[in-house]
Amino acid sequence: MELLEFSPESFRDESLRLAKLVESSGWRPDCVAYLAKGAWQIGEVCADYFSTPVIELSAHRSGEAAKTGAHCFLRVLPRSVRKLLREMELRKRLSSFDGNSQKKTMRLTDRFELPVEAARILIVDDAADTGSSLIAAKGFLADLWPASEIKTAVINSFGHARLSGAVDYSLHEDVLLCTPMSKDSRYYEEATRSYKAGPQ
Repeated sequence: MELLEFSPESFRDESLRLAKLVESSGWRPDCVAYLAKGAWQIGEVCADYFSTPVIELSAHRSGEAAKTGAHCFLRVLPRSVRKLLREMELRKRLSSFDGNSQKKTMRLTDRFELPVEAARILIVDDAADTGSSLIAAKGFLADLWPASEIKTAVINSFGHARLSGAVDYSLHEDVLLCTPMSKDSRYYEEATRSYKAGPQ
């Protein structure tokens, strides 16, 4: 399986490509929502491109604490080993997915002000494996704005997410990503500082 690695600059370019992919379909959002924290750069790039408000959603993700503690160790491993570990983690998630056990709890963060209304919302994320996070985000936003049209766009998607209908736009299919916000990325600390500095 191919592993795509990004610097902050190349990931910004990739995020812009995603915005243009959405635009090429003839559909334009009037609000962009992204999943924290991994998709913050995608969200801000897309919101800037479409000149729309942006909001941040946060989901509880199982296993996050373990990965947080190990990220310094992971970063120094050879690329081939990091790739193998990613493949193993992905296979484990996909094989254990039953449509119910991985439901996520979504909430709005206070990073941005909530728009009064939103007729067309674009949810963006870096990758969708099972699609459970995107489905939870769509349900959460549909409760806030019942009349809104909600679509999703990701840098990469896997078959489970596509078959579930969770993904409307995807730049890549069935690849592994190492983005600046991946804990084994050599850009992780720089990206984290940029995120903590707030909207640019």
